[in-house]
Parts: sequence; C-alpha cells; structure tokens
Amino acid sequence: MHSLRPRCAFSWTKISTGDCVAIYWTMEVESVPLIGWAGIENGELLRKAVEAGFDVLVTMDSNMVHQQNIGQYAIAVVALRAQSNRLANTRPLMPALLDVLPQVKPGTVIFLPSE
Repeated sequence: MHSLRPRCAFSWTKISTGDCVAIYWTMEVESVPLIGWAGIENGELLRKAVEAGFDVLVTMDSNMVHQQNIGQYAIAVVALRAQSNRLANTRPLMPALLDVLPQVKPGTVIFLPSE
C-alpha cells in the first residue's frame, strides 16, 4: 500500500453503454472515458490501474474475478454485489467497503457482501 488510505479505482459496468466509472479514493471523481479507459477489457483495466498506482479496484463486475488471474496483479479487487450500480443499491455496502480497504492485499479478491 502507498499510504494508510489506499488509492482506489471504482469501476462499474453500465449495462447500456459498456463503459465504466472510475472514482479515485482521493475523492477526485473521473469517468473512464475522460481518462481514456473506455472500452478497455478487464485484464487491460487491471494493468492500467496498477500502472496508475492504484491499490484497489472496486468493481460491480463479478465476472472479472473469475475471468482474470487476480493473483498476478499488484492490486486488490473488491467486487460489490448489488442489484445495480445505482447509489441506492451500492450505498449500503459502503461501510463494509471502508472497513476492508485498510486490510486489502495485492493479488486478492474480496466480495461484498461476502455471502
């Protein structure tokens, strides 16, 4: 980890466009298209996140963790399990996310909720 507050990339797949949204833990908010990551496949997204210095990739794409060998990347992945990427659905997961972020280790995957 780079600091006590991990640098995170949040990624949610939008069903209608296939784009993702990235939110940096520094509270700076960007969209993937604005940072040039639109349409990037999961493996490349993980590589770019590592190269950009992220500690954690938070995603709604639970398939990513089954399609990629996360252990080969120097980044942790947190996969959120929610009905949709709408704030009303993801907000209840935020306390658990904040609890796990200081404990994540590169190359590991955490599902929230863990069921």
